[in-house]
Amino acid sequence: MRVLMIGPGTDLQGGVSSVIRLILQYPPEGVHYMMLPTLTRAGAAAHLPRWHPRYYIKVVRNMLHFLYAIRSIRTMASNADLAHVHISSYGSTVRKYAVVRTLSGRAIPLILHNHGGMYRMFYNRLPNLMKARVQYIFQQAAGVIVLSEPMREFHRRELVPADRPVWLLPNPVVWPQECPKELEGVHLLFLGRLGSHKGSDRVLQALAQLPEDVRTRVRLRMAGDGAVESMRVMARRLGIESQVDIRSWIEGAEKERWLRECDVFILPSRAEGLPMAMLEAMAYGQAVIASPVGGIPEWVDDGQEGFLVPPDDIAAISAAIQRLAESPALRRQMGQRARQRVKPLSVENYRQQLYHIYEQVLLGTSRYN
Repeated sequence: MRVLMIGPGTDLQGGVSSVIRLILQYPPEGVHYMMLPTLTRAGAAAHLPRWHPRYYIKVVRNMLHFLYAIRSIRTMASNADLAHVHISSYGSTVRKYAVVRTLSGRAIPLILHNHGGMYRMFYNRLPNLMKARVQYIFQQAAGVIVLSEPMREFHRRELVPADRPVWLLPNPVVWPQECPKELEGVHLLFLGRLGSHKGSDRVLQALAQLPEDVRTRVRLRMAGDGAVESMRVMARRLGIESQVDIRSWIEGAEKERWLRECDVFILPSRAEGLPMAMLEAMAYGQAVIASPVGGIPEWVDDGQEGFLVPPDDIAAISAAIQRLAESPALRRQMGQRARQRVKPLSVENYRQQLYHIYEQVLLGTSRYN
């Protein structure tokens, strides 16, 4: 089975590229992938301010690369049995409109894989003309993959024709060996884009609000793209700089070391699909402090695998940190539950489910051509 995979490049940071890397690294048995990136690191400009000279250089690079990708679709699609297209909000949807228009004249079925945690909000804010364009994208698909039950309900109600399937396929995780936590105190981990959307600023404020005898036992490791320097400045202003290690994006052995050493993952995000970093941390036996948005409540029960807190309630975030800091036994118990909770999301199970989706689409191809 030959599958044309279209989406952001594997050299990019972020959850969508992480999922694509795992799919390519652990392909379903009998599946051969042809990867066509629509955006690469050389053209990614979202992390730069618009006044920066490199911003416009990257925008031009991105446009040229995308035009090349659109031209390549015609050739690559002729050698594929189906297309697996990854989509998210904003610029990703604009790019995928052109991709789907190009694929529509090809005799291969299309699967859309929507990762957008804010897709409903994004769609509802569009003018009617743009909504029609988005509806066109989803009407061309033989089926749609989503990450959570709320996303599935939204797609069925607003975007996907009634005769097309909407598959619930949560993100996969690579299952690590047991990793006992041996560091003293409690070590919090935040991985993701730094800034107000995912709540890195509120994590720092919550840490600063802890009673001093508790705060001295807490260490926070924070890594991601976005407002890295702003978070360092905030930590200094709050007087917690010595307890916080803030870095830009980390990968490979360094990321694995942080996952093994930390015992609480924290992400008070305002919107999510199903965060890869949270699932990875749970697989490493970390308790969770997160907000009840997107697919998170489907994998974290409040008081079981961790605590669910309102994303903008700094006092609640601080109280959750304090409760876990004061009880090593509770941290271990929640971490063990978290690890077992995500075991069904192992990449081995994921590749089997993905193969069944491909098989289902190919068997029903004639309905959608």
